[in-house]
Amino acid sequence: MHMSSKTFLWIEDRKGKASYLFWSSLLKQICPDVEVESKKNSSELVKAVKNLENTDNRYLIVLDNSFDNLHVVMEQKLLKQYADEKENVVLMDIICFEYILLEFRNLIDWIYAADDEFREKGQEQYRQEPNWLNLLRTET
Repeated sequence: MHMSSKTFLWIEDRKGKASYLFWSSLLKQICPDVEVESKKNSSELVKAVKNLENTDNRYLIVLDNSFDNLHVVMEQKLLKQYADEKENVVLMDIICFEYILLEFRNLIDWIYAADDEFREKGQEQYRQEPNWLNLLRTET
């Protein structure tokens, strides 16, 4: 990336809402050069990606996966189509920001006592560092 290029994280949630606050707070700590921008809702996020030009800027797109809302499922398909047409757009494959909270490495130690029978059952899914974190760290 060139010195003048930037990395943006575009989200569907409005400023002041939970996921906007989550991403802003998290990125301020781990990737302060990434700018979080609200697109206000999923439809506006899809339009923004569709109209995006290929530039030196990089755009990371977060749209909560939804399986129970047909409108959002259709928007997810459009978003993937438009993102695939762009060289500078990456869709972050996450279920929702709340799920990310469950992926942190130390969560098992925080949730389960050392002798808890459920510790081993749930531990495997939490062992690897989240892929989205690696994505944010590259080229920023």
